Amino acid sequence: AAQDRSKDEPVLIRFLGTSAKSADVFSLLENICENLRILSHGESAYKGGRENEGLSQCPKSFEELRIYFSDALANWAFGPITIFLDSVDQLNGSNSGLNLAWLPVVGLSRNVHLVVSTLPDEPTPEVGLPFRCLSILCKKLVPGFKTSLGMSELEAAITVCNQHPELFIGVEPLKDAVPLFSHLLKLNGRRATQRQTDNIIEVVKGSDKNQTPLVVTILADIVAKLHSFDEVPKFTLDGASPTISVRQIIISFCHRLQHDHGKKLVSHSLSYITVPEQGVTEAELTDILSIDDIVLAEAYPW
Repeated sequence: AAQDRSKDEPVLIRFLGTSAKSADVFSLLENICENLRILSHGESAYKGGRENEGLSQCPKSFEELRIYFSDALANWAFGPITIFLDSVDQLNGSNSGLNLAWLPVVGLSRNVHLVVSTLPDEPTPEVGLPFRCLSILCKKLVPGFKTSLGMSELEAAITVCNQHPELFIGVEPLKDAVPLFSHLLKLNGRRATQRQTDNIIEVVKGSDKNQTPLVVTILADIVAKLHSFDEVPKFTLDGASPTISVRQIIISFCHRLQHDHGKKLVSHSLSYITVPEQGVTEAELTDILSIDDIVLAEAYPW
């Protein structure tokens, strides 16, 4: 969708929950508001210090940032702009981010296109905090939204989504994952045997939650590294139910890395990658690991 916008139209895309800062609504608003301020002045004027027009300096407190963000979207007069906020359900509990009180979805300027994605409400998620983002968005966008007798809030929200296709677009389960799976392998210059393909499709069809492009993409990436004579690895964890999840696939992948390369090397490498706010280069990671006595003791036991 972002590629369909005009080249002169700015597009802000934020994948929430992919890092510590992107899971914190305060840091998210700081970043987006600063981007909006720069865009309101124009790049050349901003770099040249000519900031007579456009948005004012961003405030420092969360409540002031929330108001600043809302006012900016309501009064935006600096050309069309599109904002994608992916997976608002992945926000953490700081500043009540999951309550979405900070997110204006009505009364926006005609120049603003706001796209928000979320999973259906989950009172007991496999990992993370419970969230009701879909129901909250329904209440914000559809006046008079309420649950009917004998209907849960999630069921009512899904009903409202189906009744308002101009506001909500649901991601339907993949009816046939084979074309997508084969296409993803082709992009990597790989093919799968019929047996490998059948095993993957069996995994995908195990649950509606598995029938998503994300699950198929992860599985295709794993299969792309296999030989034609290799078996597709099992993704269920010891004691886990036969129905897998994205989290189980990732954990089982980490377990295989530990089996192939050593538990200390894998765990320490992932820690060094995760901790730095600005990330770490491959050369820096190699240098750090080369002086990590615990990793060296595992790699060279004798």
